[in-house]
Amino acid sequence: MTRQKKKTQASSAKAMAETANIMSDEGKITAIMKDGKEVEIFKCRAKNIGRVMDFIGFVMVEMNIENFGDMPKEVDFMKPDMILPLLTKAASRIIYLSADLCDLDPEDVENLELDDMITLVTKQFEVNKGFFLKSVLPRVGLSQPEKSDSIA
Repeated sequence: MTRQKKKTQASSAKAMAETANIMSDEGKITAIMKDGKEVEIFKCRAKNIGRVMDFIGFVMVEMNIENFGDMPKEVDFMKPDMILPLLTKAASRIIYLSADLCDLDPEDVENLELDDMITLVTKQFEVNKGFFLKSVLPRVGLSQPEKSDSIA
């Protein structure tokens, strides 16, 4: 990889990180899109659990893992380079799931620029990961209960 390409990728990652700010305003959690628009992020609700578990099953098959506790440490869904491959393989799953977890319609999510889509998915994972890793996945036998408070 050339030095210029690495520099461009680092710059792009930094720009995405800056774009992916979470702001709390009276309990609202928002992701900031490139155009400055705030998109409200929701915690998973009962009506969304089927889509979420479908996506988790897809990720497990795609990554060839049987238990989230066995996932390699380098796997971090907070990184854009982890989200992009999933978007290319499961766009429709992610579009509808993302629409469930924010205040955008599926058509609006589908029409987001790629950087904004990555920002949205990253923030949705950040908001919901603790609940799923600590509560849901252990109860359905897909991981061991966490013993530390290190996962938000």
